[in-house]
Amino acid sequence: MAHFNPPAIQDNPDGWGPCGIPERFKDMPYQPFSKGDRLGKVSDWTGTTYQDRRYTNKYSSQFGSGSQYAYYHEEDDSSFQLVDTTKVQKPIYQRGRMRFGQNRFRRDQQRRQQQQAANMQVLSKTQKSRERDRQRQLRKWQKQFGRNIQDQRKFQVRHRDASVQVRDTWEVKEEMDFPRLAKLNLPNIGEPVDILRCGSMEYYDKNYDRVTAKNEKKLMRINRIFHKVTTTDDPVIRKLTKSEGNVFATDAILATLMCCTRSVYPWDIIVQRVGGKLFFDKRDDSEFDLLTVSETATEPPQDEGASINSPRNLALEATFINHNFSQQVLRMGEEKHTFQHPNPFVQEDEDGEVASVGYRYRKWDLGNGIELVSRCEHDAIMMGPSGDIQFINVKALNEWDSRFSGGVDWRSRLDNQRGAVLATELKNNRFKLAKWTACALLAGSDQIKFGYVSRANVRGSAKHVLLGTQQFKPIEFASQINLSMDNAWGILRCIVDTCQKLSDGKYLIMKDPNKPVIRVYSIPDNTFESDEDEEEEEEEEEEEEELEEDATDRLKNDLAEVYDNDVNRLEAAQASLEESLVPRLEIDGGRKPHIVRYLLSKKLKPFISHRHSMFERVYPINEKLARKMLQVGYKQPSRFGHWCPVQLKDGECIQPMQGPGYTLYPAIYRQHIYFMATPENREAFAQDPMTYLKQPSPKPVVPIRMSIIGPPKSGKTVLAKRFAEIYGMMRLSVGEAMRHVLTNQPKSELARQMNLHLKKGLTVPDELAVQALEISLMDMRCQTRGFILDGYPMTQKQIELLTEKSIIPVRVIELQLESRDVMIRATKDRLSPQRSLPLHDSAQIIAIRLANWQKEATAVREWYQKEHKNWIPVDGDQSKWWVWHKALDISRESVVQIQTYLQRIADGKAAGIADMCITPHEFVDRLGDFDQYCPVSLALKGELVDCSTNGTLEHAAEFRGHYYKMAGKEELEQFLAEPERFVPPLAPRKLPPPHMLPKRRTSAEVRKMFPKKIELQGYCPVTFLDGKCRYEAIVHGNPELVVEYRENLYYFESEAKLQKFMRLPEKYWNLTLPHKLPPPREPVPVSTLPMLGYMEQTVSTAISKALTAVGCFKPKYPYVSSTRSALIYVAYHLKAYNPKSSEYVRKKYKQKLMKFEETCELIKYLGDNMTVRYKEPQQRPIDFDFKLSQFLALRGIEPTPTWIS
Repeated sequence: MAHFNPPAIQDNPDGWGPCGIPERFKDMPYQPFSKGDRLGKVSDWTGTTYQDRRYTNKYSSQFGSGSQYAYYHEEDDSSFQLVDTTKVQKPIYQRGRMRFGQNRFRRDQQRRQQQQAANMQVLSKTQKSRERDRQRQLRKWQKQFGRNIQDQRKFQVRHRDASVQVRDTWEVKEEMDFPRLAKLNLPNIGEPVDILRCGSMEYYDKNYDRVTAKNEKKLMRINRIFHKVTTTDDPVIRKLTKSEGNVFATDAILATLMCCTRSVYPWDIIVQRVGGKLFFDKRDDSEFDLLTVSETATEPPQDEGASINSPRNLALEATFINHNFSQQVLRMGEEKHTFQHPNPFVQEDEDGEVASVGYRYRKWDLGNGIELVSRCEHDAIMMGPSGDIQFINVKALNEWDSRFSGGVDWRSRLDNQRGAVLATELKNNRFKLAKWTACALLAGSDQIKFGYVSRANVRGSAKHVLLGTQQFKPIEFASQINLSMDNAWGILRCIVDTCQKLSDGKYLIMKDPNKPVIRVYSIPDNTFESDEDEEEEEEEEEEEEELEEDATDRLKNDLAEVYDNDVNRLEAAQASLEESLVPRLEIDGGRKPHIVRYLLSKKLKPFISHRHSMFERVYPINEKLARKMLQVGYKQPSRFGHWCPVQLKDGECIQPMQGPGYTLYPAIYRQHIYFMATPENREAFAQDPMTYLKQPSPKPVVPIRMSIIGPPKSGKTVLAKRFAEIYGMMRLSVGEAMRHVLTNQPKSELARQMNLHLKKGLTVPDELAVQALEISLMDMRCQTRGFILDGYPMTQKQIELLTEKSIIPVRVIELQLESRDVMIRATKDRLSPQRSLPLHDSAQIIAIRLANWQKEATAVREWYQKEHKNWIPVDGDQSKWWVWHKALDISRESVVQIQTYLQRIADGKAAGIADMCITPHEFVDRLGDFDQYCPVSLALKGELVDCSTNGTLEHAAEFRGHYYKMAGKEELEQFLAEPERFVPPLAPRKLPPPHMLPKRRTSAEVRKMFPKKIELQGYCPVTFLDGKCRYEAIVHGNPELVVEYRENLYYFESEAKLQKFMRLPEKYWNLTLPHKLPPPREPVPVSTLPMLGYMEQTVSTAISKALTAVGCFKPKYPYVSSTRSALIYVAYHLKAYNPKSSEYVRKKYKQKLMKFEETCELIKYLGDNMTVRYKEPQQRPIDFDFKLSQFLALRGIEPTPTWIS
């Protein structure tokens, strides 16, 4: 019987394709592909018969194809290739040689291939006809576009070698690709701080600004010494490592890292991390300081060997040009501008003249504790337009062959098309120009000067000529070349953070020679240093004739003997030092000398800074032993008591808590015991006790008295509990105060009255609640540590009751929170899994409490602002840590202010009384001899400055029990410094009696004084006298600005003139007008004016503004004429800015005007973004389809008068 075996069907429910790979296909290599590759033919059965050159490269993979991806069923040697045998394409400037022979050879080869293909396949007549048409069309295309096709062939760049050979022992720590680095951003880097300035610079010769391509100037050879010293070899940076910064580099190294995303050629930088500090260096034998040429060009130079156009020779030529040009354009031999310190790299035995250079050692704060110190350079100085000194950087751009560097001939285009020349250089040398600009910005140069230098002969690199100069401001030039310093700082910060995470050691940052990637390698400490040692050893071996075995044994014995002797001496010295309690340090001496010096300086720095405490000893003990020593009198308490000296030095003004639950960390120093708040503070005190003992004794302890109010769920209780937990203060709410009375004093009259209300289910009256609060505040903790009123007072009546009982919080903190956030927080609390019992916080209850708060909050806020001026708002929507630190800062400020006030009053000095909860009534009762006039202004200037207009006590002070008010901050500082100078009996001037003081009057008060006349016939006395009593200075005063002085009334032209009279009334009161006075001014009714005058006085301003706006905007509404669009715009504008309309109406028409403008912008937007060819939806702008549909929807819709009515 026949059997049918069904085939195995593979079902892939999760995707497309087979579920597994057959065994025979598992290890088969595959051709890689890119997402950008096009998919062409699936298979081609005709070979090269129908090969079309139009699609030769269109569907090819960007990875290419070759025999390395060929599959062989049996592995053999034929599928293995050691080197790449593909033909290297020549650069463009070597093409075209023997072109005719090559073309003839190519045509013969194509003919032979076609014959072979014809012999292999037999075509039908239709196929032959189609093939002839295809060949005819192909020849036509080649004839028309052959040159363009040849020019568009992809330029093959040769493989570049790395700047240093990567060894097998090196480990890759980090790899950063340029696209990721280009997205970094670090804004708001502050201005650097100049630490040191060294060197001297010559002045720039402005005659070189007149050099052009027609009167070119020969480039001279200037034999001067240029110091290109790396970071760790800089003696100034070595000194600065002891006191400044934790990241060190030169400006050239920083610029290379900042602009690394523009680089193409390989480079490398050494990074050394020592004790948390980073040093960025260049290798001694590297070509880091050579200037690249055409690095970022489309076809960079490819010559090799001794050719003058090889990349290395071009770099040497560019560096030579730059050095000579930067010195030739200076006024050599004349006066120099010298910094305060000499050039640190000039040696006494150095022969030759040093180049003009000025060094600025600058420090930047990069955030997160990173302080960058860099040596920056200026090349010269020049005088600015206003005669100021400007620092400049001088650089040279060089032309080597215009045919291969952009095709722009400098001699023919530099004078007329300098922008094209510069644009070509920006394209070919993006990295070099960006580095120069970054160096200028880092150094703080005012200008950057570029010189255009070209070869005298294209085929020779020895002689050059200067064709012109150009200067830019570095910040403007950075904007032109699209150099973002925020991105540059972000790249640098990323690299620094990466290196900071590494352990101490030596690292190498290297740019990949062929990929846009930089890598960080971990390298041994002796890398790049062992070659010289090996050479010296080889030379010594060659000189000596001693056998290797004998020399080895001898050296071992000598070294062992020296080692034993040194160890014995060190042990003896250590024993002696330990007996004298001298500390000992250990440093690895096998590292570089400058690193050893740095480590030595770092470890010695604490001893140097604490040298006065070096031989002092502090002994930590436990708290129980410390108290026992104090009880028996074995040791004495210090003058700090239980204050922590370390916290006191750091500015802490609140005494730390002590007692059960609060651990202190005492220490013995000499005959006293000091108490510290934390173990870290005790360790810091033990290292340098003398520093903490030099500070003054702590000020009197001031209890904190605050009230925290706000809507429900704003965090009042959490904040109050934290104050009570950390600083031992007493947290009091009204409920807790009443429970305290009912529990501790149940038989008191107050408890009996409260029980009467509670048993009836009534609310306890505010009078009884405040009495309970007063009793609770009698607790000793409230008197010593302070109290926090949690959510009280809530109404103005409660405030008045508290004031009667003299319960006045020094600070009232209001936690502000939106109603929506209150409800959200209440809902989260109700749904919290930590809640075990139901509470009265339903949505309805929270809404009622919130409404009550909003009803009473304004009165509470205004009362505290007016009476005590101690109300401070805090954003309750911030995090709990932010709110805590904000409230803590407020409490500390109040404590410091009260402590300062008490200290100055106790010393008999004047003290400021701002924010001291002094009521206006109390202030008036204790005013001094000058009432509310400034005693400082009266004593120094003789001016009567009335300070009663300023309702705050910001500039008020107390002296000898009296209050004085000053005109400003400067006068307050003078009064606090020397109060005796401004008050009786030493005050030079007394305040005039009340009837001799000027008083400001209103127009209503003036009418009540009728028939008293206005002096000077209503003319302003201040304007008249200040104008030297001239006829032009006789100006009528404003009837609303009136002052009464010596029972006379005066009008004034302006408020400033009135205040001037109030300050110096004696100067202006007794004046006499001349006989000839200006004619009186009589108002002319607007209705009597002619037509043009009437229009000018009524509607000219509004119409002019509307016409100006329509002329600037030029509206064109879709499907509406320009005339009608302009009229509608004018109408909208008049409605939107009509001063006689209400604010609501103006706001409404402003929104309509804005909507009208947006609709008019549709035409311009669609015209800019709509193209002739069709675009896919994903290629269009995001809002293009929406705006197009909006535009089309307006067809047939005519604007109607109802738009405006």
